[in-house]
Amino acid sequence: MSKYHHRASNYYVARKRRYLRRVVASFTALLVIVGIVVAVDVYISSRSSTSVVSSETNSVVLPRSTNILRSQFFQFQASDQWRAVAGTALSANQFVYRALNGQLTEQELVISVSNTPKEVLANTQISRVYPVKPTPDGRLESDGGISAHCKTLLPAGSSRVPLNLTYKQVLFPCNPDAGGYIVVVGAVGGGIEMSLPRPNSLKTSYTIMYKNLKANPNSNDIDDIIKTFQTL
Repeated sequence: MSKYHHRASNYYVARKRRYLRRVVASFTALLVIVGIVVAVDVYISSRSSTSVVSSETNSVVLPRSTNILRSQFFQFQASDQWRAVAGTALSANQFVYRALNGQLTEQELVISVSNTPKEVLANTQISRVYPVKPTPDGRLESDGGISAHCKTLLPAGSSRVPLNLTYKQVLFPCNPDAGGYIVVVGAVGGGIEMSLPRPNSLKTSYTIMYKNLKANPNSNDIDDIIKTFQTL
């Protein structure tokens, strides 16, 4: 009888050990599965975050859309805010362009070609000059960009009435009391009426006036216009 009980006891002990091993194995497998699920979830989340950051970074560096604005005398490139404006020119060879924000005019460019209207010194509102160097192929190269307000160029003791000044060898009219950001383009070694070559081997006079009406004006648009300007 004792021998029987001993064998039975051993049987139940072995059976209990096998049961515990199955429980431990199942629990271990469950932990492994949970670990894999967590790792996959973390990986997917990190990939998703990386994609969002990359998308935001790429959107910052996208180039601005541009327009090519053209007449029979010239062409230039500007942002897609710029439009030709009909019915505002003072003569047949004057061309007016405006950059709009909705219905609001923020910038204006007036290009006069041949027989340009003369700037009346007493009435001028020009406050800055943009020196350029014309090239043999009818382009314009910036010579340092737009000047400071022309009142800073006045000789000591000068009266604050409109007068002609020279900046970087460009002769231009200046109103020391002008409050607007009004710029005239002028050729180095000359004046604001620029004689530029055209593809037909003839030279034609061009006058370029720019106005920025923004609260905090800058030269970004006129820089692009000057850089891409080409006579035709």
